[in-house]
Amino acid sequence: MSEIKFSAVKSQRVFQSALEQIEDAILNGSLNPGDKLPNERKLIEDLSISRPTLREVLRVLEQKGFIEIKIGAKGGAFVKKIGVQQASDGLNILFKHGKISLRHLYEFREGTEGAVAALATERASAKDIDQLEADLKKAQQLLEKNPPDHIKFWEAESLLHVMMAKLSDNIIYEWVLSAVHTKVHSYVQFLPDAVEDLKNTVNEWERIFYWMRQGEASKVRTLISAHVCHFNPYIGENKPDVDDILIEL
Repeated sequence: MSEIKFSAVKSQRVFQSALEQIEDAILNGSLNPGDKLPNERKLIEDLSISRPTLREVLRVLEQKGFIEIKIGAKGGAFVKKIGVQQASDGLNILFKHGKISLRHLYEFREGTEGAVAALATERASAKDIDQLEADLKKAQQLLEKNPPDHIKFWEAESLLHVMMAKLSDNIIYEWVLSAVHTKVHSYVQFLPDAVEDLKNTVNEWERIFYWMRQGEASKVRTLISAHVCHFNPYIGENKPDVDDILIEL
């Protein structure tokens, strides 16, 4: 890592300017994952800020997932890898404070997941589809328990949707749907628990994977959209005041 030189910040925007400089250094690659930020004394000198301001900047950077603070002789502020988890955590904060209802959540899924699945069909390799089928098989095995574990089945099933987003090779879809399906896990208890319904779901996914192997993106889009629309109403039926129910983390 080459030496990073920060600039003194303007007095009227001390905190924000210091925060943005360090963020920019991480995002533009001047600081890479694993790199250690300059020590406290140097940062205070370079940025011309007070120790309390610097510590607040570092606290916010840690909260946002940019850095990790380690304590001890070899401690300090280390750059973290920016990835899906940080983005999902940020979106989950919006879920919590934005008062998003379950209706908002399933309307988003109805409008988005078909398009995501179509992209996944165009971009997935045969090996990728093999992995999807293996994951479905693991979910199916949960139905063979006595009694069948329908909660874990639906949690495993929702991860198939997340994998489709990853296979779309669009980082925005991956980040957003990873966060969305984290919330899906919180209402799986409202989805059907009858073995016949669960087996039908397995059959739906098997059809989806068949058409993915054929490269039929339009067909897969239709099947996924129908699949999502089929199960979203269960939320409304089991929770009649769905417009008023807020997602709590």
